[in-house]
Amino acid sequence: MSAQEAIEKEPKWVVKLGNSYLYEPMADVGSNGLIRLTRNKVEAYPFESKEMADIHIDKFGGEAEEVSK
Repeated sequence: MSAQEAIEKEPKWVVKLGNSYLYEPMADVGSNGLIRLTRNKVEAYPFESKEMADIHIDKFGGEAEEVSK
């Protein structure tokens, strides 16, 4: 195992809404109130903490999924 592999990455979280994922956080939602979603989990916005993902879940519903990016 290399030194690079030994560094443990912090988990990231994505918000799943039905069959889609949140593409951007609320701060980036335009004044028109549109919420951008993607069906591709790889394109989902990776939240640094579960707490931030939970804030979005409280607003939009859905669930948090842990990912490694």
